[in-house]
Amino acid sequence: MLRKHLVHILCAFTLLGLLAACAQSDSIAPATEGRHPFRVDMVRGEGAEVSWQGYDDGYQPGTAETMHLDIKNSAGQTWEGRFCVLLLEPVPSLAVIPLAEQEFSLESDGGFSQDVRVDLPADLELGIHGLAVVIHQPGGPIVEVIPVQVGGGEGEPFQGDWPTEAALDTCPAP
Repeated sequence: MLRKHLVHILCAFTLLGLLAACAQSDSIAPATEGRHPFRVDMVRGEGAEVSWQGYDDGYQPGTAETMHLDIKNSAGQTWEGRFCVLLLEPVPSLAVIPLAEQEFSLESDGGFSQDVRVDLPADLELGIHGLAVVIHQPGGPIVEVIPVQVGGGEGEPFQGDWPTEAALDTCPAP
């Protein structure tokens, strides 16, 4: 009889532990729920195939974010390149905040896929910013900018320009 009670108690503790673990994972999951993902595919005639994925909202000052890059070299030559992830302020500002940078070397038909972690500055102003990726390829740089909302709320659709020349100056060719 005592053995039966011990088994019931152990089962109850196990069940409570599983319920607690489920409750913790449910509280973590909504962090990306409700965010709006973006995906930008860039294919250039020089043999560069780039895919960039992330979110266009839900950014907070002083936090870390992760986005994903896939880069493939479909040209017939080695590609000595560099990518940079930057945060831009709208023109007339020329402010560029470097977030990540990496040089790479790809043989023909080579490529890589990786998550890129960026740390947003703690003093970042709330509002619309441009999340930019600069990719240096054999035929010249590719610059793509996605308007992102920093802080809560929904911003109006962005109608301005981004300082892409300043972004290129911040991320020079390798």
